[in-house]
Amino acid sequence: MKIGDYINRQIQKIIRDLVPEEMKDKAQQWLTLYIFQEEGGKWISLCDELQDANEKILEWVNERKDEKWEKSFKEYGTGVLYSEIQKDVADYRLGSNGERKTLLWVVYVKDKNESLNILAAVILKALIPKYDNMLVLEDMKSLYENPEGGETIKKFFFGDISDSQKLLDMYIKQVKEYHQLPNFQLLCHLSSMNYEKRKNKTTLYFNSREQQGGIQFDTPGLMFETVEHLRSLRKIMEISGEGGAVYIKQPEMIITGVVARKNFKGLTVEFQGNAEWILRKNQQEILIYRRGEYLIPVLAPKKEQELEKLEQLRGQLSDVDLENIKQIIIKLIKNSPHGTSIVFMEGEALQDEIRDRFFKNRYTIKVKEFALGDKKYNTGNARGNNMLRGVTSIDGAILSDLQGKCQAIGTILDGIFVGPGNPGRGARYNSVRNYVKWYKDTHPDVLCFAVIISEDEMINVEIPTTKI
Repeated sequence: MKIGDYINRQIQKIIRDLVPEEMKDKAQQWLTLYIFQEEGGKWISLCDELQDANEKILEWVNERKDEKWEKSFKEYGTGVLYSEIQKDVADYRLGSNGERKTLLWVVYVKDKNESLNILAAVILKALIPKYDNMLVLEDMKSLYENPEGGETIKKFFFGDISDSQKLLDMYIKQVKEYHQLPNFQLLCHLSSMNYEKRKNKTTLYFNSREQQGGIQFDTPGLMFETVEHLRSLRKIMEISGEGGAVYIKQPEMIITGVVARKNFKGLTVEFQGNAEWILRKNQQEILIYRRGEYLIPVLAPKKEQELEKLEQLRGQLSDVDLENIKQIIIKLIKNSPHGTSIVFMEGEALQDEIRDRFFKNRYTIKVKEFALGDKKYNTGNARGNNMLRGVTSIDGAILSDLQGKCQAIGTILDGIFVGPGNPGRGARYNSVRNYVKWYKDTHPDVLCFAVIISEDEMINVEIPTTKI
């Protein structure tokens, strides 16, 4: 293996560590790093692994040896290549003539995905300045193979991108600067501004061209730069409504008018209610803001992927019970406009927990068991669906056995704190997550798990396994 292979392996490991368990195998294939060195007017590879792909990309690069490679994305097959050239690299290796080198760093992004493109740019921006000498590249291989020294090296070279919060901060900065967007705090504040009790559910469209069509304003001074501009902008957003968009001309940030919503080419910010918005480029998500938390779309678990966590229970649950629980969760998502949570537990243990703790201390509303998946509670008519919707609309968690039979509703979950919470998430998420972890710690032989559904239909499946 050459040094490029070591760096590539470490990047792929970092990406794997950043995503949920069910996404790890796929995530490892998202980005592949190649390093080339200019020699005799041609590029030579500093990688040995992925030989077939390496040779194809090397051939592709050499065919374009006269092109500018400064921070450019170029289509390649089903994906893109993001490249950055590094000139004037010192060479202090033994036997070297001291001639400075030129390196070409290329990340192959497997899918044409804007979020992955930005991630590739952020990774190279963090890595390249640290490799300023060919001696570093040569020595790193032996240091990397030394377990003790290797950890120190990895921390120095990869520390920023292996820390999820630092990577997120760099990603946000890259998005803002590259696309010349206003301070994201303004977007967050704007998303929380109601207009006569109506939530913000419209779109901002950023474009450097002059507005064509729609309602064009002839009023100077309509800007989007500071907090003082937000009240006027929020009022204008009511004109566009959900079916339109406010046109903002870049880089001046002038509000020029309102246009019909369509498949915009360029940047849009779509507001989805209180403290929620999504930034898109050419209809692809590049940044999500959700109630105090920023998410890199490609790293964020999707609803379907989160539900796949339930497959961990196959073998502990019968196939019939597992499929029944999945269908119950899907129905709860559709009938929980304000979000809800449900705890599943083995029947006898659940009865003990309700009788001896929750009901005894008036922490729950005990009910005669009923099947959450029964069609009469989910028929789609007013009497059916409203029953399930009513159960989810009150504060507190639903308690169900593993066959999907509800035993209690409106349950206030308690438990000793057993691990760090997430201050970026709400009380429902933290209390439910803590409860099932605490219960599993104190009842290791009992199967217990929970599903938390937020108002925006985001779900979290919590299956505690080991003590924190």
